[in-house]
Amino acid sequence: MRILTWNVNGLRKLRTYQPFSLMKSWHDILSHLQADIVCLQETKLTRKQALEDKEMCLPSSSWESYWDFHPSRGYSGTAVYTRGDIARPLHFERGLTGAKGRDGIGGYAGDYEDFSIDEEGRAVVLDFGLFVLFNLYCPVMGSEERHDFRMAFYSAVNERARALLAAGRNVIIVGDINIARQPIDHCDYQGLGGDGPADGDEEFYSGSQARSWLDRFIHPKGPFHDVQREAHPQRKGMYTCWSTLKNARPTNYGTRIDYTLVSSGLKDWVKGADIQAEVPGSDHCPVWVDLWDEREVGGKVLKLRDAMSQPTSPPMGAASRWDEFRVKGLKSFFDKAAASAATAGIARATGSTSPSPVKSIAISPPAASPPPKVNGSSPPASIPKPAKATATSPKAIKAATTTASKKAAASRQQLKLASFFGAPASSSSSTNEKKRLPACSPTEIVDGEGSTKKRAKLGLPAENGHVSRSEEAGTAPADRLGTGEEDEEVDWEALAALPDPDAPPLPNPNANANANASSASAWSSILTPPSAPKCPAHGEPARAWTVNKPGPNHGRKFFLCSREVGVGYEKGFKSTKGGGEGGEYRCGFFMWGSEWGKRRKAGGRGT
Repeated sequence: MRILTWNVNGLRKLRTYQPFSLMKSWHDILSHLQADIVCLQETKLTRKQALEDKEMCLPSSSWESYWDFHPSRGYSGTAVYTRGDIARPLHFERGLTGAKGRDGIGGYAGDYEDFSIDEEGRAVVLDFGLFVLFNLYCPVMGSEERHDFRMAFYSAVNERARALLAAGRNVIIVGDINIARQPIDHCDYQGLGGDGPADGDEEFYSGSQARSWLDRFIHPKGPFHDVQREAHPQRKGMYTCWSTLKNARPTNYGTRIDYTLVSSGLKDWVKGADIQAEVPGSDHCPVWVDLWDEREVGGKVLKLRDAMSQPTSPPMGAASRWDEFRVKGLKSFFDKAAASAATAGIARATGSTSPSPVKSIAISPPAASPPPKVNGSSPPASIPKPAKATATSPKAIKAATTTASKKAAASRQQLKLASFFGAPASSSSSTNEKKRLPACSPTEIVDGEGSTKKRAKLGLPAENGHVSRSEEAGTAPADRLGTGEEDEEVDWEALAALPDPDAPPLPNPNANANANASSASAWSSILTPPSAPKCPAHGEPARAWTVNKPGPNHGRKFFLCSREVGVGYEKGFKSTKGGGEGGEYRCGFFMWGSEWGKRRKAGGRGT
């Protein structure tokens, strides 16, 4: 069985990195990690945000998930995914102190009063029978106030873990501890050619209260074994975290702050342990430990699965038992629908005359009305005809006026459903008439003598605004063309090919060649980014950066050496801006963009 821990630095963002972006589901992502228990830190989700992607909370029937959220914002957060058929916990708790609910795991500190450490979603505690698993996202160094919070968190871990050990339980602690325990776990360790502390340097431990606590917590001084370091005691550069701001991962300029700590009673179950530095998706990499599936204990073979005593259902608090994911209400809808269908079927089979709960409404097609007679100059169909008065009395005139008003109002109201099943006859007649009209060209319309004849040939009305008798009768002009001697065919393609005497002359393509070239040169000089200063150690153009941190320098640009960071960078940056000899890694060159602009105007080189 494999237990994997990983600070994902935002769980939803994980799907933007390959190969996870190519995977269709969270089930595929978890299967790709090849672990049975997946412990994640810094999920950066609230409960509401997690519910927006329900498949993330319940990847499939094979996986269960357990969460501890930050209550108000997407910050911090921890989660554990377990394969239900291999590792199902007996109990689940959020936080270290039991303030969010106690499920009988034990080890609670009776005199502990500071419950604020559980308010940021930094701990998931699971009881698997054989061992109790802690998934932790420990606070990072910060202000003095956060330092006190950080040490209070470590104190709670220490007290709860030792209390469980005293009760005879085995404990596994995984997660982002945020402490580089030994000099070999730091990028500037002397054994790698850096200027940092060497192994055995007591100042390295005494200079940090948190590091001093972790050193006393881990074997040989403490009860827990650092299984990755014990499996690879002399491996250098075994880092799990790299600065994205410095782009330190390509040169492996990082620290080891993610651990798997196993109590002494489980040491014989450990099969192997390592890191997966090649896995992308975060500023951390996964760390794993394998446990034997079975081992010999007292002359008998004991299987891991039997020792873990798995229950038949997940504990309270598992995502599958959230109110939002309960399927009882959804199932009841299908049951009611099936019962209704069965009742209706029985009623039809027995010939029951009881009224159906749903009435069938048949929509009969509208009666076809004869199309009105429309000529070429008929008014639109929407205008009602005036009502005929049957008497000259005022009452008759008033009745006729009222009837006409009602018809006009009815024509402006919303159309009935039946009106959509038939098209107005006037529209189709008008469309057909337009289709029968021949195409005409403006060149055929002439003034003076014979203009009326030409207009008649082209199907246009006369200049006096009247139409011919054939048009009044509804006969298309095209019906009477092509029969007389005066009819003639017009070659429209030839007419279109003739040059237009009124058109302006075409521009000379070579006239503005010089102007275009100078314009392109001007735009090129405008769009070309300004040159960068060169760092003195390497003589190479520096790389531009922008300050994103809120403060007085927010938005300001500055330049750093363009090379990747490496061993000795921290000391070189702090000691001098020149950076010394530089070597193959980034030197300590720094310059504000405003300073470089002044030097450019003054004609300097900026070095």
